[in-house]
Amino acid sequence: MAHGFLVALSLLQDLLAATLLVYGLYLGVLEVGGFLRSDRVPPCPPRRRLAVLVPAHDEAAVIGALVESLRQAEYPRELYDVFVVADNCGDGTASAARAAGAIVFERRSRRRGKGYALSFGWRQIRRRGHYDAVVVLDADNLAPPNLLGRLNDHLQAGHKIIQCRKQSKNPVDNGVTALKTLVLWTSDRFIYAPKTRLGLSSVLLGTAMCISTEVLQDLGWHCFCLTEDFEFTAQAVLAGYRVHWADDTMIYEEQPTTLRAALKQHVRWARGQHQVFFRYGARLFISGLVRRDLRRIEAAAQTAQSLISVVGAVVALLGWLTWSLTGHVPLLDRIPFWIWTGAVVLQSLMPLPAYRQYAGADPRTFWWVWLYPLLLSGLVAIAAYALVTVRHGRWDVTPHGRAMTVSELGLVAAPGRELARRQG
Repeated sequence: MAHGFLVALSLLQDLLAATLLVYGLYLGVLEVGGFLRSDRVPPCPPRRRLAVLVPAHDEAAVIGALVESLRQAEYPRELYDVFVVADNCGDGTASAARAAGAIVFERRSRRRGKGYALSFGWRQIRRRGHYDAVVVLDADNLAPPNLLGRLNDHLQAGHKIIQCRKQSKNPVDNGVTALKTLVLWTSDRFIYAPKTRLGLSSVLLGTAMCISTEVLQDLGWHCFCLTEDFEFTAQAVLAGYRVHWADDTMIYEEQPTTLRAALKQHVRWARGQHQVFFRYGARLFISGLVRRDLRRIEAAAQTAQSLISVVGAVVALLGWLTWSLTGHVPLLDRIPFWIWTGAVVLQSLMPLPAYRQYAGADPRTFWWVWLYPLLLSGLVAIAAYALVTVRHGRWDVTPHGRAMTVSELGLVAAPGRELARRQG
């Protein structure tokens, strides 16, 4: 009995280790894709009519700045409208949004969460006439002048679901915002952008996302888990759509300035990813095998991202346990030490090329890169905690208070370039 248990333990450890290795190779392919060039989408005349939808819960401090940045867009004013869903607000969000020029829908409901606010907003927009696409932004965002114009270009190029890059409004406030920004840059360059370059589907990230009304009329909006963006991505891939990554424009978002707020945000994201994996992971993988559709298989792997980090911790624990009890050398321990060392060093250096691409001239964010390996370990612990408490999650709003403007960021659109900073 004891011998059978130990054999089973060794086999389980090796099976999980093999799964981890395959997933590591998958991530390695994506990281190589991070060095490929994106296909340039040519500029087109402004033709698409856009509805900008902003769900907001108690965001009076920042909503006005976002609406004002949208009113400064270099896009014909008659071709877009800004809609704000004041969702169960107890402050002046609705009045601040109206004062800035937005059309405001006020929502009162016991059902809380961004997914419900987006569903409500989409239903209201459908009643107001025809739009070619809905652009979803968060209340703390700022939109650069070229955002809507570039989304028009991508829509006319035939892309139906578009995810723009994100940038930080406050990358150098402190170590928390700096590390959050490094994760943002690294994920954008080495996870999300390569998917489009390799012909796969990228991932919606909750804000800076553009969805054609054709897709919304086909799928509707029925995404109410903690990561509604992740859930819609899974539904879209199952329906045969793909998310296109737009690296040529961006929005600016506020990073949490306290460790507690950042941890709560990451726990919610991890719980939401676990929820999407349990609801859609098997369906994506099986349908991908049946249809021989690599996009669905890869999307299934993406839903397992948080779970895989937990698997890594389990593999390490089981490896030590099986070696202690049986003397069996675990699968991962048979890999030469220099390979592990090289992999860890390369992973720790990933923020460097991302920083060089996205950071501009300010080096202060990169001063915190020495904490990046520790941050990765912390994300594993967060994923494990989120898995254990996945049923107890609720939507927690990250507080925002940085009411910056586009002029304070010093950004202008520039011919032949994505954006440029004002000089002087």
